[in-house]
Amino acid sequence: MILENLKKAAEAIALMFGSNCETIVHDMSLPGHPILAIYNAGVSGRSFTTERIKL
Repeated sequence: MILENLKKAAEAIALMFGSNCETIVHDMSLPGHPILAIYNAGVSGRSFTTERIKL
């Protein structure tokens, strides 16, 4: 429930501020803090794949 609310909030922020605003939800409980959700990823070029490789 909390995760879904965080994803919705991140998506809403990305929509509100436009395509130059990247929003990410990370799992801070795991080493490397993997991405759980990302919106407007083109801003930094990050993705689920690139973050997993860094772990």
